[in-house]
Amino acid sequence: MELFTLLVNPARLDAKQLTDDLRESLRNVHMLADTLDLRLVPLTGGAGIVCDISAEQRVADAVPEARKRAADVLAGYMITAYEDDVTFRLIQKEMVSTADEDIASVAVHCKQLLTMDMEDWGTKDGLSQRRAKLTGVVEAYLKEEKYLHIEGFLRFRAGPYVEELRDTVSYAVDEWMMERQYQEFIALLKYFVYIQEAKIPVAHLVHKGNHEFTLLNEQMKPIDTKQMDQFVVELIDKDISYEDVIVSTLITVSPAKLFIHTRTPELQVIKTILTIFEGRADLCKDCHVCMPLLEESKR
Repeated sequence: MELFTLLVNPARLDAKQLTDDLRESLRNVHMLADTLDLRLVPLTGGAGIVCDISAEQRVADAVPEARKRAADVLAGYMITAYEDDVTFRLIQKEMVSTADEDIASVAVHCKQLLTMDMEDWGTKDGLSQRRAKLTGVVEAYLKEEKYLHIEGFLRFRAGPYVEELRDTVSYAVDEWMMERQYQEFIALLKYFVYIQEAKIPVAHLVHKGNHEFTLLNEQMKPIDTKQMDQFVVELIDKDISYEDVIVSTLITVSPAKLFIHTRTPELQVIKTILTIFEGRADLCKDCHVCMPLLEESKR
């Protein structure tokens, strides 16, 4: 009795290794060890993996377990060989008329999302979840059909698995769009700072920790920042964050030289300020001016 026949593209997938792994997995199914006939044969358009078993009733009772095991092994091979391609096609559909380098950038980000710890997606193992879904649709297909064309199946019959990838692609594209808009916004602010005349010679931005900052002049006295330039406020938009407030205040004050005193230069807000005030800003972590202030905030 034929259990299944798989059509494999040897250029993309190691047919012999897949055959060996299927044989090893199915031999562990009770009652199949002595009746299993699994062989690799040449077929038009690729290689075929044919699996036959005895038609005896005692063997037929083991078919569901055999089908499930075969589907799991096959799903693992499919993901390894084709997941990047399927993902890339989904990205191209999502980003029509987008530059190739941007599509490639999103593809790299998708790869990172698909291989990272997926706790943020509501599951601890995204790969296991995708494999389980693909295993399920392969198993269901093999209950109805004996012949499975691997590449055709992934294109037209692997719906639940592809939906998992599509969700990741949509998330990655959204993140890419937000990052691009952010970079464009930062570039606009950077240009505005570049063309703006300096209003004061020196400003010191002291980061006391978390979201707490103090802005001081060259005499290390607080700067009055109540009057904010309306143009900057409009640039920032309505959804103002603490980072927006700091940046907009600095642009309004417009120092010729800005010293940033912080113990955590890796913070995004610090990196943003350094980018916007490139050529005007210096980073300091332990100078004689800021150490007393930073020690005081630490206490």
